Amino acid sequence: PVEELVFLEAESDRAQARLKAQAQNLVRQRAARRRAKERMNIEIIRRVQELIVRRKADLFDYWADMDTSPRGVFSISPQQWREGCAAVLDDELPWVNLQESLGVVEEDGRVHYVKFLTRYRVAFDARFGLSASGWERATWSKLMETLLLADLPLRE
Repeated sequence: PVEELVFLEAESDRAQARLKAQAQNLVRQRAARRRAKERMNIEIIRRVQELIVRRKADLFDYWADMDTSPRGVFSISPQQWREGCAAVLDDELPWVNLQESLGVVEEDGRVHYVKFLTRYRVAFDARFGLSASGWERATWSKLMETLLLADLPLRE
């Protein structure tokens, strides 16, 4: 009987150790999933921003056609914003979540779509960071440098 109790106690200790190890493993798995989800959300937002830049004019046209606000106000409902994004950019994306992540709804509950669109612009990737100013000069310099290195005349 005493030996059986010792055996059962040891068995209980081993079971508790296995449960503790499984719990720690679950905590690590959840943390890894949370980090993966955060990385995925960041990547989705980055890709959505690229889509917005590419299709900016189309989005403006779509929303301007829906706009019933007074001239020059450029205000639409969040539903209209989502519809426009789905129609112009991608209808598979979770636009309700992205609307929150991108912070598009103003305090009055409307979306100022011109303000939203002006957040996104093309920038030239300079050697030491992003710069939108002087991209023409930098591009011309890079072109001339490439031609000089290739030893080609300008007409070629």
